[in-house]
Amino acid sequence: MNDLLHLPTLLVLFAATILMAGILLIRASIRKPASPVVKVLIAAALTGSAGSLIHGMRGSLPLWFETSVGLTLVNLGAGLFWLGVVLFHGRRAHFLYAILGAILWFAYSLVPAVQASVVLRSIAVSLVLGTYATLSGWEIKRAAADEPLPSRMIVASVNIARGLGWFMIIPLTFLLGPSYLPDGSHAGWFALLTLCMTLVGIVCLVGLLVLYKERDGRIFELASERDSLTNIRNRRSFVKRAQDLLSDTACQECLLLLDIDDFKTINDTHGHAAGDQVLMAVARLLQSKLSPQWNFARIGGEEFACLIPGQSLEHALATAEALRQSVEEMVTPFQGKALKVTTSIGIARRSNVDQWLDDLLAAADRGLYAAKDAGRNCVRLAPVVTVFSGDNGAMPSRQIASASA
Repeated sequence: MNDLLHLPTLLVLFAATILMAGILLIRASIRKPASPVVKVLIAAALTGSAGSLIHGMRGSLPLWFETSVGLTLVNLGAGLFWLGVVLFHGRRAHFLYAILGAILWFAYSLVPAVQASVVLRSIAVSLVLGTYATLSGWEIKRAAADEPLPSRMIVASVNIARGLGWFMIIPLTFLLGPSYLPDGSHAGWFALLTLCMTLVGIVCLVGLLVLYKERDGRIFELASERDSLTNIRNRRSFVKRAQDLLSDTACQECLLLLDIDDFKTINDTHGHAAGDQVLMAVARLLQSKLSPQWNFARIGGEEFACLIPGQSLEHALATAEALRQSVEEMVTPFQGKALKVTTSIGIARRSNVDQWLDDLLAAADRGLYAAKDAGRNCVRLAPVVTVFSGDNGAMPSRQIASASA
């Protein structure tokens, strides 16, 4: 085993790989301003690389230097990697916690009894490295509900597995013997475990960078589905989600179509900045009154839509009336003025599984026009009447929406 797995070579290889990752991160940060996460990962890569290189030169350097300096840098690299993971998820972490393992190890390694005992050194290093790796995996895993990135659970599992691998040094030391023998050579099991930890360590660093890229992609995707002014869903996102909801034929859906009355007058009288303030205020108000499970979006200039799944028509009517009253009572301050608006709402109810979004929008639009014709600031229902063709099925059934005042 010792002939096949030369430990110093493995450590130098690991140092070179991590150093290369650090150099690539530095190059990327030169092209554009680096985030705190990237800066911390660069520091983790450089310190971990330097520590692994010093540890890999065991026998060529004084023992106190290899243990006190080399392993201190290795522990520091692990702590900084954990810090990078914490910062990546937007949580606060004291820098002291990231360097605490290195500080404790450095003080511990200066004790004469520790300098003379391979077992005591192995236990301490495995505890520090195992703790940081396990905490890194846990940080990645617990953010899955808030940010479900595709590779998150894989990266979390790899980090936790790396932590367990470091912890395994403790029982293996007592079962198979110390990692280093009295003649200075290394044990075969330790060389094999070091190879595994080297490969897994590289995967952990690459995995975090993969999560970084996946987050960028997710942010871009979310941005493409959000209205730039109000930050609620846009028409594209509304249609996509509505199709998913309507594909569930077991549900009965109601569609609310809301339009701000005389919105052009707001723009013409007070300017487009005032109109923007009104739109943002109305969007915030409506969103606060609607369930997060409902499909609510801005689908036009001053037009909003909400698809309500699994609710009765009576509930939809009550919801629409409550929204109308809330908008009527709302006051939007703008440059010392108090702007007030009202809204007209049209409602359509899905009565047939063959009825899709275009049919509902057309029906709700008729209801909206009926509300406008009735003097605005009111709610009108557009019932859907289903007309069936003959039994031969030459033509599919179609829906006709008629608005009732």
